[in-house]
Amino acid sequence: MLKLALITKAAIYFSAFKLLPIFLIFNASTGSNISVVELVRSQAQKISVDGGVSAYAIIEDSFFLSKDIVKNNTDLKNIETQLYAMSFLNANKNFIQPIGEFKKNIYSNFSKELVTGNLFNWSAWYKEVNQNGGGIVVDQKQTQLLIASNNLKEKIQKIQKIKNRIAPNLSGKFLLKDGLFINYAKIFIYQSLNGLKVSEAKINYKKASFYFKNLVPGGYIVAKLKSISGELIGFSEVHTKKILSPLVLNIRDVSGGLKGMSLSSKPLWEKSLYGLKSKINSNFYVESLNRKILKSNNLYRDINLSNSSDYLLGSYDSKHWPSLYFGNTFGINSLYSFSKSMITSVLYLLNFNIKKSRRPAIVFGRVSYNGKPVAGAKLKIYGSKIKPAYFDNWIPSKDLLKTSKSGLFAFVGLSSGVSSIVVESSKHSYNTKFVPIKNGKVSFIDFIESKNKPKQILSYDLFSKNFVPAKIKLLGSDKATVILKNKAVNILQQNNGENLQLFEVEAKNSDYQQLSTISFSNKNQLEIPMIRKSWVNMMSNGIKFITGSSILIGVNQKPEKFSANIKSLLESPYYFENNLVYFDKKSQIYKTPNLNTIGFIAFNLPAGIYSANLVKRENSSLKTTTKLVISEPKSVQVFKF
Repeated sequence: MLKLALITKAAIYFSAFKLLPIFLIFNASTGSNISVVELVRSQAQKISVDGGVSAYAIIEDSFFLSKDIVKNNTDLKNIETQLYAMSFLNANKNFIQPIGEFKKNIYSNFSKELVTGNLFNWSAWYKEVNQNGGGIVVDQKQTQLLIASNNLKEKIQKIQKIKNRIAPNLSGKFLLKDGLFINYAKIFIYQSLNGLKVSEAKINYKKASFYFKNLVPGGYIVAKLKSISGELIGFSEVHTKKILSPLVLNIRDVSGGLKGMSLSSKPLWEKSLYGLKSKINSNFYVESLNRKILKSNNLYRDINLSNSSDYLLGSYDSKHWPSLYFGNTFGINSLYSFSKSMITSVLYLLNFNIKKSRRPAIVFGRVSYNGKPVAGAKLKIYGSKIKPAYFDNWIPSKDLLKTSKSGLFAFVGLSSGVSSIVVESSKHSYNTKFVPIKNGKVSFIDFIESKNKPKQILSYDLFSKNFVPAKIKLLGSDKATVILKNKAVNILQQNNGENLQLFEVEAKNSDYQQLSTISFSNKNQLEIPMIRKSWVNMMSNGIKFITGSSILIGVNQKPEKFSANIKSLLESPYYFENNLVYFDKKSQIYKTPNLNTIGFIAFNLPAGIYSANLVKRENSSLKTTTKLVISEPKSVQVFKF
């Protein structure tokens, strides 16, 4: 936390370690015009002398705490950012000095005593760490107008009183409520006076903030969230007389198209692994869209995501390592969270030096049967030489070669991407499981016994819609199952719980292309549009194939306008969408979609994991469908959306 004081030369009689008034900075990164500082006391240190004018400052540590305070909502978002340098803008010569070098003289021709009600400017350059794990942005400048106060309860009144002294500029944040998110939509924030738009704000989507310059007195601040087709999705309005600092515009859903998503994050530690009851407050992100899922009335909502979507989901909490999970909109999505202290302890016991390398990717898991942990199971990852660590209760042991009575295991130091993990057990059967892996993230997989369960599988010709006899095999299984017309197929699946599955499909008629497709074990029906080899060859005419790549085909079945994009996940190679084309029922190819297109083909998709994101109109509103794609060399993958 940054604590700071400046005094005039009258303070020269104080010694360098005398107790002096200093100030605690609040709301320093909210983008508001004014923040409040509370008068407190601490030791001061003399840091510069220039022409008899003394400036004192107290830096108690190198972090700076900012809080977004929303009226009537205890929504405190703590962001710790490394302070890099600071400057007092009222100085004739602004002094800028990196932290840690305050022993050197910092020259300034201006210093000002701060008392209750006094205004001053403060500015800093600092390193900002993106909260959702997206990397580091350095040398960000933060400027604030501060007011000193003896009583924080007076802060709103004081801000209102001095509002007229400030230039008519306004900045603030917008908060999407009811699960609204930006995907292919735009936000418009403007001032309305007597029904006319008199000024429009500049929008910063990355920081969810806006800025007005030269507002006129009176009127309303209006915020509108509109879809790509111009439909009004979200709305907010506040009269300028009722503006408080910091200003937060709560944009509410007005589309009437809400759909709930069942999400929860549970801590994982000793004695709470089985029979979990506690929950933690996490931020959830659909990594497939780079979008945060917002909470409303204890339910995570998303009006844009269709009910047939699957995606990569991330959970973030300040006290836990980030977690990754393959989820979907047609089932319960529960993530396990691991405290930082627990991860540190496990890495220490495994002699993993986190200081000499990047934060590793970690996969935790357990093997169970009838709800009880299974001992004596071995685990391995396809294509990797990394061996798992097995746990003696909650302590990893290098002496163990199989699971103990705890059933727990962990893989540490895996490469980013998606891996398939298999269980070898003499007593029970388990499906191969796919798990998302990324440096600095932890994933949890639960191996539950697999049993034959019915799954309705429909294999039909893409264009004629006629049934196509075929065999289907779950990746990792040696046994193929024949698909029967109008009859469910029994496939080895988890008795309960979700499991991402990759199927290989081979038609009885060799004229058809061998395909792969993804499904989830909690989805009881799978549709597979079968495609002839001659059609694939015709569509790929003139395409120069890249070694190790694959083909992805998405089928909509009915003609309508939609757009498709493919996003790389977990550090997979970027996909260049100039290799993506659309097609209609007559197999005509288009570079852009139109009202006749029924699907798309993505050629030369590199090996890795991706999200195919499709936006189309559904019941007079736009819906997004996200589909996970595991690209394997020389494969052809198909899905229906």
